[in-house]
Amino acid sequence: MQKELLVAECDLQRGIVDVELARLRSGLDWMQGGADWLHRVRPWLPLLVPVAGFVVARRWKSVLRLAGKTVGWRMLWRLFRG
Repeated sequence: MQKELLVAECDLQRGIVDVELARLRSGLDWMQGGADWLHRVRPWLPLLVPVAGFVVARRWKSVLRLAGKTVGWRMLWRLFRG
């Protein structure tokens, strides 16, 4: 009787683990899509990284230029006001 009870409890626990694994797999499906995308892009990375760096550098340059102009106008306004 004790052995049958333990076997039944073991089967119940296995079922619970199976359900939890199914939930984890469904929740992590998006990661597989990202990994697949990375594997497809990987051969192109040596070409894409310098291009991405160039684009980011150009954008940062324009952002920094705008920030510098803004700071300059604020300084002039303080001089004019005060």
